[in-house]
Amino acid sequence: MAGKILTSLPSDIQENLLDLTNNLREIGITHIGHGLIVGTLKPTAYFSCKEWADRYDDEDLVSRDPIRACALNTNFKLVPWDYIPASKEQKPVLEERKREFCSKSGLLMSIKHKEFHETLAFGTDSKRHDITHFFSKNSRVLIENFLMLRREHMRYYSNNDGGDAIL
Repeated sequence: MAGKILTSLPSDIQENLLDLTNNLREIGITHIGHGLIVGTLKPTAYFSCKEWADRYDDEDLVSRDPIRACALNTNFKLVPWDYIPASKEQKPVLEERKREFCSKSGLLMSIKHKEFHETLAFGTDSKRHDITHFFSKNSRVLIENFLMLRREHMRYYSNNDGGDAIL
């Protein structure tokens, strides 16, 4: 099943995305997943953990990920992970993601533009606040970094037949 999604971006883009995710770790983000689907080009994903990125396509987690399914199959914009619909087959993938990244809770942001579909999944280890409170408290820094993640990740498409895909 491998090959549905590209999870290994060029090293310069990967390094810049890692720098951005390290900035977010300072406010308590333990996991970042950022995906792009641009037109008919192959979808790409960045994960803050290289091992998860390798497993995501190799073990076909991509087809069993309830976060990705929710982003693709609904028009929800913001969804706490605990409210994402998950089948019996999908629940273990979400629970493993939480365990792997020490995430007590998380949030999916799904933005569907005319030219592309973008998802951001982030988890936090905060036990004190639920994810919506965490998002409200840190919304400015999260949105700023989200836009920088988009710009950097989108460079892959600009450099690989995506034309002028950067917004």
